[in-house]
Amino acid sequence: SINWVIQFDCPPDANTYIHRVGRTARFQHGGEALLILTAREEQGMIKQLEDKKAPIKKI
Repeated sequence: SINWVIQFDCPPDANTYIHRVGRTARFQHGGEALLILTAREEQGMIKQLEDKKAPIKKI
């Protein structure tokens, strides 16, 4: 099973992000995801993820 998905590159859209991190939740197991964004990428991707009701925590 996969416990973590770490994305160093910004996915093209929120649907792609959700598909990638969904790999941590296979077979009813939870998991964690980390998305590393540049300042330029941050605003657009955060908006898309909020629209999808994806949990977001900035670190």
